[in-house]
Amino acid sequence: MEQTNKAPLGIILGPTASGKTSLGVQVAKRLGGEVISADSIQIYRGLDIGSAKPTREEMEGVPHHMLDVAEASPYLSAGGGGDGVVYFRPDQSAGFYRNPRG
Repeated sequence: MEQTNKAPLGIILGPTASGKTSLGVQVAKRLGGEVISADSIQIYRGLDIGSAKPTREEMEGVPHHMLDVAEASPYLSAGGGGDGVVYFRPDQSAGFYRNPRG
């Protein structure tokens, strides 16, 4: 078996308001990790209240990724449909590519 230096990945799943953010922060702090949000609404800027997006205080200094990376648009698709696609660079930043067929 080949050895790798890859860090383990933990996934926390649950319904809205079940404590995922708090648990994720606790685990990340204990293991020296970071949080990557996979919420379909928290990706959008300006939708803080309706998405229960964590506040800076709730993040407790733990780096969070995939929050506020796109403008709210009915045409945004992670799969490339609509007017564009969200993409991710190796430096952990994200961007939006507008579909030229748009």
